[in-house]
Formats: sequence, C-alpha cells, structure tokens
Amino acid sequence: VAGAGAPSSKRPLGDVAASEPDAKQQRTSTTGKSDPRAVLKSMTWPATINQWGQLQKKIWAGHPKLQSGWIRCWSRSQDSEYYLRLSDKVTTFNINEVLAP
Repeated sequence: VAGAGAPSSKRPLGDVAASEPDAKQQRTSTTGKSDPRAVLKSMTWPATINQWGQLQKKIWAGHPKLQSGWIRCWSRSQDSEYYLRLSDKVTTFNINEVLAP
C-alpha cells in the first residue's frame, strides 16, 4: 500500500497503481527464496488484489507460509513487502503478525 505509517501499523488498503517494470533479473537468491523485487521487475505489475493473490507462489517462492486469509503484496513507496488480510483489507508490514503457526 502506498503511503506513510509505522512499519507495524495496520491500515486500510489504498491504491495499487499499475505499471510495467522493464528489467529482467534472476528470481531466486542463494537461500532458495525468490527475490520478490527482481520477480516484480521482470513482469507486469499486479494491479488488483486478485492478481496479487494469483501470483503469490511466483513472486514469493520459498518464503514462509502466511496464516490463512493473508496474502503478500509489494509497496513501491516503502520498497518492501506488506501483508493484506483478504476478509477486511487490513494491511501490515509486520510479518510476525501474519506468519502461519
């Protein structure tokens, strides 16, 4: 979500602007986890929550599982992943709030 706020604060979903990054880069780090920034640069930017949901395994391959009902998204303004609860569109940047037990 674009916007300011403390990294662990939850806030309603805002705009997710669409654009098409042009760089094609390696998608997997030496740890076996994908590099979401590189994956996103190699593809058309997801513009909807549905698109983010459909691309979870591609963008975040090998990353820890989230609790049911949460997905990962990428904030361009914070240059960081954040987490979206699908049921009420609440977001947080704190992974500890959303990791699966």
